[in-house]
Amino acid sequence: MNDFDSKDFFTDPSFIPDPHPYFDHLRSECPVRFTGPRNVVAVTGFEECLAVLRDTATYSNINAATGPFPGMPFEPEGDDIGEQIERHRPEIPLNEHLVTMDPPQHTRVRRLLGGLFTPRRLAENEDFMWRLADRLIDTFHESGKVELLHQYAQPFALLTIADLLGVPEKDHAAFVAHLSTQTPGAMAEDGALGTNPALRTW
Repeated sequence: MNDFDSKDFFTDPSFIPDPHPYFDHLRSECPVRFTGPRNVVAVTGFEECLAVLRDTATYSNINAATGPFPGMPFEPEGDDIGEQIERHRPEIPLNEHLVTMDPPQHTRVRRLLGGLFTPRRLAENEDFMWRLADRLIDTFHESGKVELLHQYAQPFALLTIADLLGVPEKDHAAFVAHLSTQTPGAMAEDGALGTNPALRTW
């Protein structure tokens, strides 16, 4: 006997060590079903997931990065809310990121970004990542301790993308300094997500 149906998958820390029994539970009942206190539809079947991902006319990516937390800044009206989504897109967290875009916008931006991912450019970026990893580790290895998120993971991700975008290494320090002084956007005083939660002070 379990209490999966009463738990909130998005906030309950008991799911962190091993979420798979929860997914198995959902899949055993139905590969597509409402679940938890947030009225979320969980899609756990492989074929069902493919059907949702491929049906861009029915489903939107707009909350792919945030899930159910911010909600929508409008009350959905009618069977097709595509026009409402686009009208309110600037109000939705992470709206300018590729993962939240729908066709044809997603197609256009993906085509533009495709030029960054040539085999030669990716090989150059991999070489940079090896050097970057060594350089970051050198900044804390002598102390014998590290705060992994702020001292390694965040600068590694930021500078890897900076290199991929063509920011010269001589400008990386200024690049990091500029972004690390931006106003945090992860959470407003009222607990709401900002439109770009990825931009935060380290």
